[in-house]
Amino acid sequence: MVLPITGLPKTCYRNTTAFYIQTRQFMAKDLIYKIEGLKCAYRSANSEARTVLEIGSLQIPKNKMVFVLGRSGVGKSTILEALGLMNNTIVSGSDVQFTPTAQERYDFSGIWEAAKKDALSKVRNNHFSFIFQETNLMPNFTVYENICFTQMLQGVTYRQALDKVKQAMKDVGLSGIEEHKKVYELSGGQKQRVAFVRAITPRFTVLFGDEPTGNLDENNATELMSMLRENILNNGRTAVIVSHDINLALRFADTLILISKDNDMGVVQPGHIYESRITEKGNTNWHNHRGIIEEETLKNTIRNIIRQN
Repeated sequence: MVLPITGLPKTCYRNTTAFYIQTRQFMAKDLIYKIEGLKCAYRSANSEARTVLEIGSLQIPKNKMVFVLGRSGVGKSTILEALGLMNNTIVSGSDVQFTPTAQERYDFSGIWEAAKKDALSKVRNNHFSFIFQETNLMPNFTVYENICFTQMLQGVTYRQALDKVKQAMKDVGLSGIEEHKKVYELSGGQKQRVAFVRAITPRFTVLFGDEPTGNLDENNATELMSMLRENILNNGRTAVIVSHDINLALRFADTLILISKDNDMGVVQPGHIYESRITEKGNTNWHNHRGIIEEETLKNTIRNIIRQN
């Protein structure tokens, strides 16, 4: 059930109105992404570009956990590719502003041009980290070499990176793995944890995750996501996570983005962007631009979108 703000009791109205005012002020002041009229398309040599995702307006504040949900093939990974500069999918005319610090601002709409390749490399190397369902670890390298490699690309020596990595390995329950052990000697669950450590130990501003807990059971997925949330919030970072796990998303997200299907492409409707807020009693309320959404109603909305034909 959606509760319009104007129909709430006075006490709720006052609190909810204050929440929306605070949210607007915060987002205007401290956004990491401001998106207007984003279109993403895939191009091939033998056919015209095919638009696969449209987002009219989206603002992502800093220091938040953002989850993206939707049915398979609707464009969840595409939004990661666009915002994480993994693939040149942003259509000319889209307005995507990335502001990692008070001194830096990047316009992604033209960043793939040859003349801006230095800016492209700088953003990816200095501000982004990635973790996927497939770990993409290098099997013939040691576990520690795999993890330290991303920090070495940022100018840190192997020995300098090692202490930080060892502490992170301890945090995820892998302190018993010897420094010389190769990746191919690990179990699937261990590989996923190593990939997690590799993602959180380098310097970054935004972490992009594409089903990062997809190969883990519920307990391990919850444990790693708890660690990720702590890392993100304690270090002033932002995470954008694609997931199929509704309960995990509702538990850890500050912002939920639902991608639905319309005319064979993914779209983000204004009413499908939700913000969470913790009440004085410790409960979580969900809000979109129309008002308060009960969690069970939100779950049903997500399920219906995922079941779309």
